[in-house]
Amino acid sequence: MVRDIKTISCIGAGTIGHSWALLFSKSGFNVNLYDVDSDVLKRALQNIEYNLQTLSEAGIVDRDCIEGIMGRIKVYTDLAKSVRDADYIQESAPENLDLKKKLFIEISKNCPVHAIIASSSSTLPISKIAEGLEDPSRCIVVHPINPPHIIPLVELIPSPKTLSEVTQTVYNLCLRIGMMPIIVRKEVPGYVVNRLQFSILREAIDLVLKGVVSVEDIDKAISYGLGLRWALMGPFLVFHLTSVPGGIAATLSKYREAFEYVFRDLATWTEIPSEAYKALPEGLKMEIGSRDQYELIKWRDRKILEILKIKKS
Repeated sequence: MVRDIKTISCIGAGTIGHSWALLFSKSGFNVNLYDVDSDVLKRALQNIEYNLQTLSEAGIVDRDCIEGIMGRIKVYTDLAKSVRDADYIQESAPENLDLKKKLFIEISKNCPVHAIIASSSSTLPISKIAEGLEDPSRCIVVHPINPPHIIPLVELIPSPKTLSEVTQTVYNLCLRIGMMPIIVRKEVPGYVVNRLQFSILREAIDLVLKGVVSVEDIDKAISYGLGLRWALMGPFLVFHLTSVPGGIAATLSKYREAFEYVFRDLATWTEIPSEAYKALPEGLKMEIGSRDQYELIKWRDRKILEILKIKKS
């Protein structure tokens, strides 16, 4: 199994794929960026260069280094050629199990036997994606938070067949490129981050559809309330600091009845209510007005970089 990773292939040049390509190239790796659509590749390179300018303005990338970073990225519309010299492969295709399985089969047929094959999947287990492969032991999910070139957290989800050496190599790679890896010890749908995120989303949708609160005020409750604490600490540490002295054990005991009273009333549905498809867009239109999605993304990325600077200090 490879330990000295030099060349990385990014499969899929969409939002996540080109963000990975930027991150790997910025860290000094040679990157092969593949997509079946040459127009997607063209836009990907434009987005990478724009994002590098944003990182430069934030003081993270030296402007004089941008040309070199771009120069380490080669684009391909031929999958076999894009992986033939790769030591590590990061697949970022749409979240479709059949598509990912087909890609993994093609990748494994054409890449070196020592190469690690990772998926950016946000919900699917690698044991399913790697079904039918001769060697699933070199496969792992490496799930980033969008956009990976800015948000450092990344989830590593091995299958029971994944070699521990593979997990450790990927863990070290993530540290090398400046990410904050966590290891998910069991394959569960949605891993950790999306299970937390989706549980909040379900409750938020439920509260809006029941007329309890508006879409805009839900977003305020997070961005001006819980989110301010969460930018510094997770839920366990938040509640650990709720009871001083005593910590989280005291908090659970003191507020047990309150917690369980609310738990019993939380949403439990497992299919998105049809009304959500109308109510949420209408609520967001009232919240953001005529502001363009792309402009909001640019604003979001700049603000996240500012928050990260504060966290590092």
